[in-house]
Amino acid sequence: MLKLTYDKNKFNFDELLRECLEVDSLENIHLNLDSDYSIPSGVGGLGNDTDSKYHKIFYNKLNNGWSEFQRVYTSFIEENIMSYMKVDTLVYQAKPSFRIQYPNSHAVTTWHFDSDENHKHPDWEINIQIALTEMKDSTSTWIETVPGLRDFKPMEMNVGDFYIFDGSRCLHGNKPNASNKTRLSFDFRVVPYDRYNDSFENISATKKQKFLIGSYYDVIMGKEGR
Repeated sequence: MLKLTYDKNKFNFDELLRECLEVDSLENIHLNLDSDYSIPSGVGGLGNDTDSKYHKIFYNKLNNGWSEFQRVYTSFIEENIMSYMKVDTLVYQAKPSFRIQYPNSHAVTTWHFDSDENHKHPDWEINIQIALTEMKDSTSTWIETVPGLRDFKPMEMNVGDFYIFDGSRCLHGNKPNASNKTRLSFDFRVVPYDRYNDSFENISATKKQKFLIGSYYDVIMGKEGR
């Protein structure tokens, strides 16, 4: 796993989220919930961990043509991920996963690796996680450094930080949020174009989409592919 930084003024994800959710402080959004938000732990909660009031507001706007966000999102990938990976064409998750970890809760319900039998992702994906609030200790994602080693380390970040990591093969998850603040983050997956396989048959566990360009993925084409 590798921690990097980005220009948070140019790629103003936290500002866009505050406008979308109509809040002044992202880390205090739990104070606006009508009731406690809880989800079943383990596999039983899979797919239910993106169903709170604020998840719904975000995805509703994203799925109805939020062009400003899409511009910032794809620009972030071009300038920060493609430049780092030194690739000219990149397959990427068309819409990022939005994670909210309210106090006393989890952002995701299972310790998993993305290509396991429950999540069904291809193992050639590379994961990126972007902090929208402070991520520290129990509000971090914890991940093993090598598949199967189980030496879990926290990916601690502030706004302006992001991690590149092997989430498709390395076990990861999060502890119950022991702070009095909400943690928010984005994560998404990318695939170097020469590793993309359009015959992969699995369907994503939560979005029920095939891992294909035009479905789960989109592609940024370099000059040679245009």
